[in-house]
Amino acid sequence: MRIEKGGREIRTVDDWFDVAPPKGGREQWVEGRSALECARAWCGTEEPAVPAELTDLLASHPDTAGAVVRSVLPERAIRIDDFPGERRNADIAALADHPTGLVALNIEAKADEPFDQPVHEVLTALIRQIAADEHTNGVARIQQLAAALLPAPAPDTSCHGDLRYQLLTGLAGAIAFAIANKAKKAVFVIHEFVTNRTDDRKHEANARDLDAFLARLTSGEVRSIATGRLVASISVPGRPLFESV
Repeated sequence: MRIEKGGREIRTVDDWFDVAPPKGGREQWVEGRSALECARAWCGTEEPAVPAELTDLLASHPDTAGAVVRSVLPERAIRIDDFPGERRNADIAALADHPTGLVALNIEAKADEPFDQPVHEVLTALIRQIAADEHTNGVARIQQLAAALLPAPAPDTSCHGDLRYQLLTGLAGAIAFAIANKAKKAVFVIHEFVTNRTDDRKHEANARDLDAFLARLTSGEVRSIATGRLVASISVPGRPLFESV
């Protein structure tokens, strides 16, 4: 397994910060928070290694059991649409070999940070920009994400305005990364860290947000996900962002 960014190999936690620092730099590189804990999970021993919890997660479903991670790309920028501007930034994108074909992973590391704002709050901020005569593609981007990823609302599932924006962009990034690498499967992973600096109430709020997203994504067929388990074989509409998924 090789961890790298821009051709530069990463073998230690210090390497990780030097080569692939978080967007917030030193302010985000804090004990007990997701950026530093993620680096430690991969590079906290003498040799870089796949975290045991990720190995167990892949082993939990036949579609990914036996997958061997070979390439790990921290802070990977992924284009998810044709609009100019900032790309989806995955905490980790990775490729794994599997008997049935290549598996592409996108990993979102979380201590107890939220999955960004609800979509309706993002839209409210975008409307303020438009009202102030500022150009933005944000509304069109959200419309494309919703069309490409979400089925029609089923009873007792959330409208897409109540979903967390980062879950939409994270899933889109996982699919785009898989397509770009001709992978057979795309896997979107939330790697949650519980430390002495996290708040259990915030973990619970994140779990509710993730469950709400999953319920909408599966038309209510799956309404919760257990820690350390995959929900596999989820189909999404695909267009206009993806021709085939």
